Amino acid sequence: NQENGSSQLRVLPAQKLRSYLKQKLPEYMVPLTYVLLEDLPLTANGKVDRKALPVIDFGSLSQDFVAPETATQKELAHIWVQILDLEKVGIHDNFFDLGDSLIATQIVSRICDTFEVEFPLINLFESPTIQELSNIIDNMIWADSATVSGDRDILESGEI
Repeated sequence: NQENGSSQLRVLPAQKLRSYLKQKLPEYMVPLTYVLLEDLPLTANGKVDRKALPVIDFGSLSQDFVAPETATQKELAHIWVQILDLEKVGIHDNFFDLGDSLIATQIVSRICDTFEVEFPLINLFESPTIQELSNIIDNMIWADSATVSGDRDILESGEI
């Protein structure tokens, strides 16, 4: 707004903005951090110049870092670090605070390949932390191995 030749900027506290957005958006779409800009940088074509936007160090935003402990957690952390280009990730870090939903398909694809499970994309949206995902994956692996060993028992008893 231009009033009396000076620009007025209405600043909303980040917590209030976050609270409002949580009511309107799914959790994975609520930004972790906010940057106040007077104007968006534009390219010569009038589009947002993403390269000129301020860079946010998402690695420093991680709170209460808890290192991965189990083999599954360590492997998931390794996947996230590689795909999200981070130095480290904790088991309570929320995927959508560190990356965006477009990268989610890469994470899920790598999970399927690494753990040899069918892992629906919705799992990442519903359980966006390494701790939650590792529990799901461990249960999937356990269920698969129980099914395989159960099949062997049936075959063995049927052969007798």
